Amino acid sequence: MSPAEPGTGEASIELDLEHKITAWGKAAEHLFGYTSQEALGRSVVDLLWPAGVRPRASEVLDEVAREKAPLH
Repeated sequence: MSPAEPGTGEASIELDLEHKITAWGKAAEHLFGYTSQEALGRSVVDLLWPAGVRPRASEVLDEVAREKAPLH
C-alpha cells in the first residue's frame, strides 16, 4: 500500500539504504508532527530517535537492510 494512500490510518514511512526518508504518508505527518516536505530526504534516525539511541537505531536498520526483511 502506498504511504500516500488516504484513509489507511497507518503511518507509512519508506527509507532508502542510507536511512533517508523517501516517502512519508499523511498519517505519519499526524503522528510525528512533520510534514512530508520537512521529512523527505532527512535521516529517519536523526528525525525520530533521541540522540542517545541513534547509533543503535542505525545498526538495527542496517541489519534489517542486510537481511532484506521488512520492519513492521
